[in-house]
Amino acid sequence: MKFSKTLLAAFVISCCGCALPLPDINLTRKVSKAELVGTWVLTAQAKKMIAAEQTASKKPPTGYIKLLADGSCEFSSIYSVNYSLVHLESKGKWVLEHDTTGDSNYKKKNALRLDMESSQFASNTYLNFTQDNGKLLLWSFYGDPDSFDLIEYHKQKESKDK
Repeated sequence: MKFSKTLLAAFVISCCGCALPLPDINLTRKVSKAELVGTWVLTAQAKKMIAAEQTASKKPPTGYIKLLADGSCEFSSIYSVNYSLVHLESKGKWVLEHDTTGDSNYKKKNALRLDMESSQFASNTYLNFTQDNGKLLLWSFYGDPDSFDLIEYHKQKESKDK
């Protein structure tokens, strides 16, 4: 009986269009700048989500964000514009912000602000932080945040040949 009441409540909420609060996946510890320097690439999960959204005529999803120690960056990846995925390339600058709202209404411990040269980017583009199995991830929403589709990046391991 308890299960059917729960199922009925979930059905009523979904039919009414009432949004449930999104889970807070933001990292609760402060990230250091040193942790960010390097090349960040799309996760396998993000590639799968992006591939499902793209038509067969488009190239497979690839992408990276390179964060340099001097605060400059390169972006060559997928970006969400008006609920669509587009591939953008630009140089710019990055800033790690602490105890900020970034581009949301909720205060978080960390946000990565990208100030890109290309006008196709929002004036202040933000990425958020989470952790999966001890691995730091950068993320942003794709489309409606209620769908909880994420464009995620993990830091690429550095080659020991350098």
